[in-house]
Amino acid sequence: VPVADASSVSDWNTFFDLPTNGTPFTSVVVDGDKVTLIGGEDIHLKDNIFSIYGLGLGMYLYSIVDASGVIITAGEYCFAGNQIIVNIDLRGLTSAGEGCFSGYGDISFESEKTFNLPMLETAGAYCFYSLMLQTSIALPALKYVGDYCFGLLNSLQTLIIPLCETLGTTVDDDYVFYLTSGQTITLTIPSALMTCNGGNP
Repeated sequence: VPVADASSVSDWNTFFDLPTNGTPFTSVVVDGDKVTLIGGEDIHLKDNIFSIYGLGLGMYLYSIVDASGVIITAGEYCFAGNQIIVNIDLRGLTSAGEGCFSGYGDISFESEKTFNLPMLETAGAYCFYSLMLQTSIALPALKYVGDYCFGLLNSLQTLIIPLCETLGTTVDDDYVFYLTSGQTITLTIPSALMTCNGGNP
């Protein structure tokens, strides 16, 4: 685990930089490899927190489930390159920074596993870049999509972003779907965005 004592709520609050980044957790329950953090509110995940590129902690995270929705933002490259994670359920997350879930060819979300971000409104540049094996992505609240956001998703078949207002930073080619090819993709977006690529589809 990424803390000295997995049963210490103090160690976990230090790891997440609480209270600086939100209301601290009040207790912790450890059951084998499963750690349940109780309490906490309005938590902002710092950059690289579970990234194999930043702090090198990606090897520890197999699943993250925030059923109470206490995590509201995730910084840059939070989960980047994580090779073993299969469940992402962040029900309160509204903003994900640059490269937050990017894989650079390594990340291995499995299509039959959980990928639940129902409140996400902002996805930064490269946010979902190279999510291997993800065939369907539904982001019902997403409004802002950064450049290269859905690049290199060669397994993608369905993308649902019905509330999207900004698909790339300009109306030109912002490589939002850079190198995403080889599939017939059903894309659900507002009609106003259907020709945002410099006037092209």
